[in-house]
Amino acid sequence: MNSNKYYLSHRIFFLVFIGFNQLVLFWTHSVIYTTGINFIPLLSDNKIYFASAMILLSVSFVIGNIFLYIGHNRFLGNLYHLSAVWLGTMFWLLLAAFTAHIINLATFGYLSDIALGNVTLMLYISALALSTYGLYHQKDIKLMRIDISIKNLPQTWVGRRAVLFTDSHYGPVHTINDAWKLAKLIKNEEADILFMSGDFYDGPPTNFVALGEAFKDITPPLGKFFVTGNHEEYAGKARAIGGVEAGGFFVADGSITLVDGVQIVGIPYESHETKAELSDMLASIGYDSKIPSIALKHVPNDLDELAIENVDLVLCGHTHKGQIWPFSLLARWVYKGFEYGLKPLENMQVYTSSGVGTWGPPQRIGTHSELVVITFKNK
Repeated sequence: MNSNKYYLSHRIFFLVFIGFNQLVLFWTHSVIYTTGINFIPLLSDNKIYFASAMILLSVSFVIGNIFLYIGHNRFLGNLYHLSAVWLGTMFWLLLAAFTAHIINLATFGYLSDIALGNVTLMLYISALALSTYGLYHQKDIKLMRIDISIKNLPQTWVGRRAVLFTDSHYGPVHTINDAWKLAKLIKNEEADILFMSGDFYDGPPTNFVALGEAFKDITPPLGKFFVTGNHEEYAGKARAIGGVEAGGFFVADGSITLVDGVQIVGIPYESHETKAELSDMLASIGYDSKIPSIALKHVPNDLDELAIENVDLVLCGHTHKGQIWPFSLLARWVYKGFEYGLKPLENMQVYTSSGVGTWGPPQRIGTHSELVVITFKNK
């Protein structure tokens, strides 16, 4: 009975969420449309075509999501991909529309209609160009090489290298080809151990096993460790875990693995997680605060609780560093400065990766995709 209530409330929340998002999308497209026809003669002369395009595009992302969950095939996957591209483009067109109104107000309406039309047209074109840049920039995965010192690190770990990747979001947008390209980059590093801190999959139905198997030939001597993220829950945890296991990953959720004197701690993503539950989980799996530790945790939250437990290093993802400016500023505020990079917290260190993929709009502007190569040293 409780399970039925949970799924009913989950469905109600999903429908309300979809409805709210669709209202926001209608409003956004109305701003882009009204600004366009009021300021740009070319669009004003073609109102019917422009309005029809805005109406179709305003529902494309929600419809693309719904269709993809009803039936998965290449056509629906491409439809979803295109709608996601438009979602990112729409954001920059909205900023362009706002900027045009600000310019009009700042000049007290003294700009001629022709001048204002030309300025607004250039702003709209710039938005389209910026969106196109974001699509290509996202594919450029940066190799981030860092040294991390851990207190009382066993001598066998000094100089060892780990590769960390997060938030690949494999599915209709980031495809099997992207998985194989990333696997090649990782394999070329010949690291000693591989870490994946969640959101391997995006969520919509896909070939989970084939995507996981792209990483099958990567065989670091100390193993490959994975913890679930929130999108594994959207995908269906059993299917997601089956996929990554097909790729040879050890699913470290709620476990401790002792690797040459270092604890690899797997902290699963759970929407109901609290600080008390986190502490209880560590105790239940036999965490020893006297042994050097590396924790995999998808979301960089409740970090103070891990610092109290004397965890040495936490490897996170989830934030995408905001993915598209100015959301990077919001991410910094939400995650209290732990949205990206290597940061200290008391005696603990936290590295939050910006990830190799994207969620929603497949663009990156003001941030970068990254693969992290860590060299361990003794503090």
